[in-house]
Amino acid sequence: AIVSMPPARQSPQAELAIVVIHGAPRETELYYHSIRVYLALQKKKWDTVLIAPGFADKPCSAEQWMNKTSENQTNQTAAIFGSISEPWWMFGARADRNTTGKGVSTFSALDSVVRWVPQEYPNVKRIVVFGFSAGGQLLARWAIMSPEGEGGKTSDGLPLRIIVGSSSSFAYLSRERPVPNCTLDDNTTSGHKCNAFEVPASHCHSDFDSYPFGLGHLDSASAKTRVAELGRERQDKRLLSDVSEYLSQTLDVDDSENLTEALTDRYLSKDVRYMFGRGDTKSCTVGVCYGYCAPMTQGSNRLQRGLNFMDYLRSEFPGYEPRYGLYDSGHWRVAAIRSFSFKVWVFDEHPQEDMYVAKEGVVQDEGNTVCAHTNTFFSLQACVYFCEMDGRCKSFAYDHHSGYCFLKDKCVSANDPVVSPSTYQAHRNFKTYYKPCSTPTGELAVQWKTENVGTGPAQGEPPTLGGAVKSCLLPVAVAVMAAAALFTAAGSRRGSRRCHLPRRPADAQDSDRARLLFA
Repeated sequence: AIVSMPPARQSPQAELAIVVIHGAPRETELYYHSIRVYLALQKKKWDTVLIAPGFADKPCSAEQWMNKTSENQTNQTAAIFGSISEPWWMFGARADRNTTGKGVSTFSALDSVVRWVPQEYPNVKRIVVFGFSAGGQLLARWAIMSPEGEGGKTSDGLPLRIIVGSSSSFAYLSRERPVPNCTLDDNTTSGHKCNAFEVPASHCHSDFDSYPFGLGHLDSASAKTRVAELGRERQDKRLLSDVSEYLSQTLDVDDSENLTEALTDRYLSKDVRYMFGRGDTKSCTVGVCYGYCAPMTQGSNRLQRGLNFMDYLRSEFPGYEPRYGLYDSGHWRVAAIRSFSFKVWVFDEHPQEDMYVAKEGVVQDEGNTVCAHTNTFFSLQACVYFCEMDGRCKSFAYDHHSGYCFLKDKCVSANDPVVSPSTYQAHRNFKTYYKPCSTPTGELAVQWKTENVGTGPAQGEPPTLGGAVKSCLLPVAVAVMAAAALFTAAGSRRGSRRCHLPRRPADAQDSDRARLLFA
């Protein structure tokens, strides 16, 4: 692994550790430097321990890995994780066998890294593990399989946050998959939604729910049976044995039903967050991601698969709200790293979004709309930011599918009744978010221009999402980046809900935040 500060020279103020996992080409140094540069931009370089594990893509010994011997040495004692074309490392497979016996599972390797951090860096108070692309696929499975992170903490008691970046597939927690209308190979937008899930008609030769795309065949009995069924040419049969053996060491249950229940409980207790690129929509049928039967039941491109999985979690586990953010790019790690969601999730131990409580739907009495952000998709984090920055905002209505955000002046409580979805169809995807009302304070407080620009809902707005609407003056940090891209012609399209942008003062210093907010 590459570390930013050796334990012997660690900074006493380094209280955060970031573990970053590379992509399929095993470009450890590239990922390390991407995060390192970002930390420097954020002036967090000396506050953060950065660790970049590397999974070797060719046979090598521990000495070779550390550049201490010739590459021609034949005594191979290090963990070896196969060639660059083999994907099994990202699903938890063991390293290739060698003369010393069995190799190490990538899940076990990650467990060891997380446990190693507090031993070598006693000042670290929390850990963030981030993986992008193939690294995201590894973390999407590790978040389900590993005991690390249960209850949001490591086995040593440190808060652990897992950020899955642009994974091209997921391990579903049941046999249901998106219905065919949710997986069409078309132009997916950030407003894509899937409201129905069922067991697919095509079982993909019994593979659609087999790990790594589901939890099938992971108990020891099923794994042995399935491995025996797979032909000699099937390289993935070793994967089932490896992951099944890993689970037998971390869970007390082994039958299929109880194993699935235990893994589901383990996953739902963790602090797991997802990131997707709005432009990551290239069809998997052309080779940019897995295009064969089992993963294609999840969707036809990365964005579609990610949004389908978010809707699946809501559907399968009522009351559970998956946390995810979107960045303005295709499949690009730099855009993900420099996004607003990444910044908030990495540096804020308790992001404001976690302080808001979501109702089951929209409350019947929302009060007045003080500002509406509806001219593009906004993440939940951005909507929270808008509310926090507006002293008039006491709660807000948010639609996870459209990304529309309505700021409200009503103090909402847990006892406030919600509108029945059957009453008005437009409310179906909206939820009211609230927290105990308080007077806004702090260095981020801003002055607001209050200008009555109309009353009642504008065209296309659900009836109870209206009220007296005033224009909103966004903070200076937002204006620098968002003016042209997000608010051009907003007045003409949403005339009664203009959000006016202030002029940036000459001494403003928060340009990094402005550039990253809506990424």
